[in-house]
Amino acid sequence: MERLADYLLRLYPIDHVPFKRRIILHAIFWGFFFISLLFGTGFPSDSLIIRLIGAFSFTLTSSTFFYLFNYFIPYLYAQYIGWFRVIVICSAIIAFYFFMSLETYLRVVIVIENHWITPQNKRIYEIYHNVYESNFWSYFDIINIITDTIQLIFTALPAFFLKFVRIFAKVLSEKKQLEIDFLRLQINPHFLVNTLNNIYSLVVIGDQRSPDAILSLSNLLDYVLYESSLSTVSVEKEVAFLKDFVALEQIRNSSKVQVKLEIEGDLTGVIAPLILIAFIENAFKHGIGDSTIQSYVHIKIRVESNTLFLGVINSKVRKLSQKQKNSLGGIGLINVQKRLNSLYPNRYSLQVIADPNKHQIMLSVTLA
Repeated sequence: MERLADYLLRLYPIDHVPFKRRIILHAIFWGFFFISLLFGTGFPSDSLIIRLIGAFSFTLTSSTFFYLFNYFIPYLYAQYIGWFRVIVICSAIIAFYFFMSLETYLRVVIVIENHWITPQNKRIYEIYHNVYESNFWSYFDIINIITDTIQLIFTALPAFFLKFVRIFAKVLSEKKQLEIDFLRLQINPHFLVNTLNNIYSLVVIGDQRSPDAILSLSNLLDYVLYESSLSTVSVEKEVAFLKDFVALEQIRNSSKVQVKLEIEGDLTGVIAPLILIAFIENAFKHGIGDSTIQSYVHIKIRVESNTLFLGVINSKVRKLSQKQKNSLGGIGLINVQKRLNSLYPNRYSLQVIADPNKHQIMLSVTLA
């Protein structure tokens, strides 16, 4: 279902679809719908004219039924309030059933009076003649309305199914956006507070690193607040963000911490924003913490053959609780993998190695 939703989303996006393209896509769908009825088994008649009229009739009523309940009635519901809303919507539904009954009756009259149907096809001949011999108002009754409604629902199921798939695709898209927004807020507020305090201390003592620290923090906040709202960013920008993050962590942490960052390859291509930060923040959070003993964080980013490789190794300097072991940079490892699954299905690999004295992750992502 998710693959079908993604494909449909690429063909027919949720928002900002040009009106002309929308009309063309709807026309193509109803064209296929008409052809499937014409050459399907819905009208078992040897007469091509009967099949044409029947297919056209069902296409007309099914499309009217679909647009009435998916577009027109929701529009009326939003426009009016109270009992007037109920009256208007009920009037629209009654008008539709009147139109459907009239269309069916006129179709039968035209076919019978032009002798387009013969007694050879006994079942259809009897159905048409029974309708023809009764008047229109006798056909417009509750039994026929219920029968036609059930028939319409089953006939229009493909259209409603595609509508459901688009709604499902919209939910998936919004879910992905919520995950991105959540990651935008994942950077620990204590990190920002401590970094500001450290920068303040650097400024007070006149340390030459203070301008660079302020610039790194500014770049980090700008990226989190603005760039990360995009569906994809350049790999170069994502890596620059990680460099600023690492630079601030170096300032924030003890001088006994050994931090090594290696970047290799051509940083072209695009990637989902904030897809790597969780792994790196986790290394600093659990590999260093508030320890004053010798510890290290080694990070290597490499881009090769349109694939990004991330390797992170960090020391273990303290005993972690089970809750901390299951935590990864403010969100669970499972949630990070879910995001990778949704954004890069079958296009990534993740390996986590936990030793007594170190923690290592190896991630590879095939870029778009």
